[in-house]
Amino acid sequence: MGFDMATSVAAFGKIRLAQRDRQPISADWALAPDGTPTTDPDAAMKGALLPVGGSKGSALALMVEMLAGVLSGAAIAPSVGNPNDLTPEPANVGHAFVVLDVGAFMPRELYEQRVGALGHVIRASRPAAGFEAVRLPGTGASARRERDLAGGVPLSAAGEEMLGIELQKLGLSLPSPVPHAII
Repeated sequence: MGFDMATSVAAFGKIRLAQRDRQPISADWALAPDGTPTTDPDAAMKGALLPVGGSKGSALALMVEMLAGVLSGAAIAPSVGNPNDLTPEPANVGHAFVVLDVGAFMPRELYEQRVGALGHVIRASRPAAGFEAVRLPGTGASARRERDLAGGVPLSAAGEEMLGIELQKLGLSLPSPVPHAII
């Protein structure tokens, strides 16, 4: 089983995409530099991301920072660079990987049966109002991946513009007209 998530309400990358596409973000994603909630991705980039789950989520984020930043020797808190920025300095982003030997706890077959039963219980739960079903983590991402593999990756106008600029640097260009999605 793999698990990868931001400990903030929204991942940093989602705010960068909103910034690139000049779209507002949800007011519960980030604070502006003055500490007020913001829907402006530019202000969010200069402020702070909000933790998922309030104070308990903040404690979880601190534990992840201790594992991925402090124990790894990487940069911590605001000193962490952005690996997407085009700067000569390394981002010094830390990572933590926890690997468990299921066999040290129980036979693999029993583990798989118990995980299957847990998944069934979760999917069989009554969905919240306005939702069709209860999903397990990763279900939405898997569906989007299958959609994109079949029909291409949708691009925003800003994403299309950025791709065109990068292709020009390589002496290439986007087809004209640009299809609704690029495979």
